[in-house]
Amino acid sequence: MGKILRRPTLFTVPEFALRMLPANEASLLLDSLRMIPEKALQTGFSFRFPDLRAALADVLA
Repeated sequence: MGKILRRPTLFTVPEFALRMLPANEASLLLDSLRMIPEKALQTGFSFRFPDLRAALADVLA
């Protein structure tokens, strides 16, 4: 996000610190899945932003 905002990233949080969060909250931040919206694409849906970086750049600009 620092690159998108053109501001320095002040700090990073190590993974072990995030794993101390209650329940599965760390998983929401650390785990990822590659998802492809096949049905939406097959029906001709076009996304306004091709990826998260482009969406964040628009929202935060």
